[in-house]
Amino acid sequence: MKGINCNIVKDLLPSYVDKICTEDSRRLIEEHIGGCEQCRTQLKLLQGTELTDEQGEQRRISYLKKLKRHYEKGITSLVLLTLAIIGASLFLVGHNDRNLLYVIFPLSLIAAYGLMPGSPLAEQLLGYLDNSTVYSRENVLSALYALGNIQSIEHAFILMSQRGWYHDPRLLSDGLSRFQGDKNPLASRLWGCRSDLAECFQVGIVRFADSLTGDGFAEDFLRELELEELPAETRFTLVRYFRRHAIPGAQPMLLLLLGGGASCPSRRPPP
Repeated sequence: MKGINCNIVKDLLPSYVDKICTEDSRRLIEEHIGGCEQCRTQLKLLQGTELTDEQGEQRRISYLKKLKRHYEKGITSLVLLTLAIIGASLFLVGHNDRNLLYVIFPLSLIAAYGLMPGSPLAEQLLGYLDNSTVYSRENVLSALYALGNIQSIEHAFILMSQRGWYHDPRLLSDGLSRFQGDKNPLASRLWGCRSDLAECFQVGIVRFADSLTGDGFAEDFLRELELEELPAETRFTLVRYFRRHAIPGAQPMLLLLLGGGASCPSRRPPP
């Protein structure tokens, strides 16, 4: 056609299909496609791909479901392959601490990405604490933090305390801050079992609580300071907690401790 060429028509066809082109453009397009088979075919293709909002949403949902199925199949295969490698490694090279470092790392990745149910994986990880070094124990704890299972972390802390294994409080507090879940219930649960924990774990828990927002542990910590049987490092860390979490009534106790008082009076407001 003389009036308009095919390239211009193809550029205008989407506007024509959506009925947003001008009247002059509409007339030129219709004149052109009346005598151009190629552009007429292109118009039919565009009109055939029009979807209502509901049809488009259904198509997107169907695509996402299919994508999810492929993803789940791939993840399942990855988990099975990883577990097979772990099992073969233990069978071939034995259950010693150096080899466990290579076993625990993929397990920690599985935990971090939620690729395996938490309880069986937590039980398996806790089993690796036996006859381990500080490096293996730190990897086990990191995987447990990623799992977000409070009971498993409590179990690990108690077990390590019973075995007399020291763990750096800074590693403990930093690791607890990576816990995948609500951190306040975690700190509360661990502080509740403090009598079963070694001093390093008590200190790590207090440092972790100090990093949380709010003063939810201030009253409990202040009551604990009134007890004389606290380990020295735990007591010192509790005092440091009140640098950021000051509450009414704490000042007399803190002044007494800083002054080297031998006994702790009951709390009452200053005169």
